[in-house]
Amino acid sequence: MKERQKENVEMGKRRKKGKKGVKVKMKKYLILMMIMVVAYGQLKAGINFQSDVRLRYQYQDKEGSVPRARGRVRFRLRGDVQVNDSMSAGFRLATGSDDPTSTNQTLQRSFSTHDMRFDYAFIKYSAEGMGLLGGKFTNSSLLWTPSDLIWGGDVNPEGIALSYKNQGLFLNSGILVLDEQGGTKDPLMYVAQAGKTFDLDWNISANAAVTYYGFENVKGGAPLPKASKTNATDNNTGNLIYDYNAIAAGLSLNLDYTFIDGIRLSGEFITNPDSNDTGYLAEVSLNDLIYEKLPWRLTYGYRRLENDAWIDTTQDGSAYGGKTGIEGSKASFSVDVARNTTLSAVYFDMHSLDNDALPERLLQLNVSVSM
Repeated sequence: MKERQKENVEMGKRRKKGKKGVKVKMKKYLILMMIMVVAYGQLKAGINFQSDVRLRYQYQDKEGSVPRARGRVRFRLRGDVQVNDSMSAGFRLATGSDDPTSTNQTLQRSFSTHDMRFDYAFIKYSAEGMGLLGGKFTNSSLLWTPSDLIWGGDVNPEGIALSYKNQGLFLNSGILVLDEQGGTKDPLMYVAQAGKTFDLDWNISANAAVTYYGFENVKGGAPLPKASKTNATDNNTGNLIYDYNAIAAGLSLNLDYTFIDGIRLSGEFITNPDSNDTGYLAEVSLNDLIYEKLPWRLTYGYRRLENDAWIDTTQDGSAYGGKTGIEGSKASFSVDVARNTTLSAVYFDMHSLDNDALPERLLQLNVSVSM
């Protein structure tokens, strides 16, 4: 009797497990169907989808540390829609962590799955040269910048932005949220930019702009989240001792001739009056000299950014770990080897400004495809 009761109990468990398995499968199918219905509805609504994948080999050699080699991958899925004549919206999903300066995912952890996060999501109103933008958006939607001296390419600010363009003149402004601390005195950034596009003689065009950055509730507060901890702090409290109200000036010249598709000369300078620290970057880019069957681009730039010329949260994460107080070179080469397929190499040779200490060399080899 005991054995029969035991068998009945086991059969009951198997029935429950089987029913549970069916429920799990049905749930998966329902979720898949819902995703397909939503995707179909989005396509009907006119959302334009684009995506890209990049594979990277990275070698990093920093004095005082063990050299590091690793594989990395990046995937991004972008969606844009024109809601009506004046309203548009967009979003992008990207791999990576909550590091604002990078969307790369290192290959690691025994084939574990990796995260996808909202890289940006925004709504934009446009009318007669004016644009009003809200949410999280690309920095290029906020400002014209000639280089990545203070804004890394993966950094997407969040807040509201207002822009105006007319006959080559452009005016940009924004109120950006740096952190939310549960009160009414959150750290904020204010941006105001005035610039002009010029068409000059001899096939030369130029862009020039002056930008003011103002900060609120930063001086005297703790370092911002995800800061690289290179800004000066009080020895007793650990709080920031400087304001970062800064003025930046940028210029780019574009030369376009028959035998050269494009030469670009650009420069940027920034100064923080509170700390008297400064930064600059000078860069030259060459495009498609003579040979056009494999479109290519070669860029070389030299930068110097003193410790407190700028907040240490928005720099290119590959340039000495996104720190301030650095100096050095960046060189890159890319070539379009096939439709929507690009090979590229990027090399950084940088060092800390603290007595030329701790030089770092970083090599990145990339294969990128767009879909």
